[in-house]
Amino acid sequence: KYPHIKSAKNILHPKYNVLVGSEILSRYMTASENNLRGGLLRYSAGNKKLVDRVVAVRNKLETSYLSYLRSL
Repeated sequence: KYPHIKSAKNILHPKYNVLVGSEILSRYMTASENNLRGGLLRYSAGNKKLVDRVVAVRNKLETSYLSYLRSL
């Protein structure tokens, strides 16, 4: 599936790790009807504390970005 990943050690390379991780998260979000929380819960094996932290950071970034856009 990933011809450029020749060995298990290659998955430790940040470029490949992000590529594969984002594909897996995308599949989990699709299975969760494009729900970020649902996708992250599947991705993190149900780690609710981690999901809450990630969603909180995402919401904070989104709020900050929208505030910035309004200031333009």
